[in-house]
Parts: sequence; structure tokens; C-alpha cells
Amino acid sequence: MATHASLCRHLAHLAHLAVLSVDYRLAPEHKFPTAVNDAWDALQWLHAEAPGLGLDPTRIAIGGDSAGGTLSIVTALQARDAGLPLRLQLLFYPGCAAHQDTPSHQTYAHGFVLEQASITWFFNQYIRTPATSRNACVAELQLQRRPIASQFFTCVMRRSREDSTEVRNHGVLR
Repeated sequence: MATHASLCRHLAHLAHLAVLSVDYRLAPEHKFPTAVNDAWDALQWLHAEAPGLGLDPTRIAIGGDSAGGTLSIVTALQARDAGLPLRLQLLFYPGCAAHQDTPSHQTYAHGFVLEQASITWFFNQYIRTPATSRNACVAELQLQRRPIASQFFTCVMRRSREDSTEVRNHGVLR
């Protein structure tokens, strides 16, 4: 949270909204599904407590970057399934696949901020076993083909294009 406090304050100021920054438990000490559960618990708490905080529970947005973006996607799908409305998602380079086997992953495997070996290492810190990567909450978009509409200016850009434009069609956002 300390690394993103300034950004959260800036977004809150620019958009005239309240921002709740969630400190979820991290791997490798806390492997999957701990962070997913933490994110879901935080959203349920916010939805329930919003009126008491002076917030409108029908105007909640969710977002994050990198692993936080991935958690935001999974949490948005959980919210959809539970009937909790979300207004939008703000995602910065989320991980959208359990495996780095797409053409864009191959094209951008080396020479960028996160190289393929590093991404694989980080992912392996998160999952318990290789079989865990087939769990829908690990890589919801790849496994259920629920792509996200996105516009990224990183090596994720082509992957996002490969998996783009259908989130609203799947009822993730209202």
C-alpha cells in the first residue's frame, strides 16, 4: 500500500471519489487463494458498510495493477456472480493468463521490464502446484474465455488485444 498511496490520493482527487486501498496478503508466504479471498472479503465489506461511510454501494469501482489487477478481475467476476454491482474496473497491466504461451508473450519475452522468466517465477510463487493454475480464480480470463476490454502501452498490449472487448457482454460490469 505504501507504494501506491500517492497514486490512490491523486486518483481520488482527480475523480472526486473515495479510494479504499486494500492490503492483501502476499505470496510466497500466503499462496493462492489467500489474496483472492482477501480481495473478495474487502469488496463485500465495502459494499455492506458503504452507506455508513457516506458512499453509494451502487457506484463502487474496482482496480489494481499487476497482481492487484488480476485480483480485481477475479473479484469483479465474483461480484457479478453474487449480484454485487460494480460501476467499472481500472486495470493496469493485469495478469490475465496462467501460462505465458501466447504469441505476444513470445514476442515480448525479453528486453522489457518483466521478462518471461521473471513472470514465470512470480507466478510460481503464487500457486501451490502446477494443477492450481487450472483453477478459474487463478486465470479466470484464460480459462473461461472472458476477455477484458483494455488499452495498455506495455508488453501486455497485444495479449489484451488477443483477449479483448467482451467483459461487458459477460455481465461483469453493469
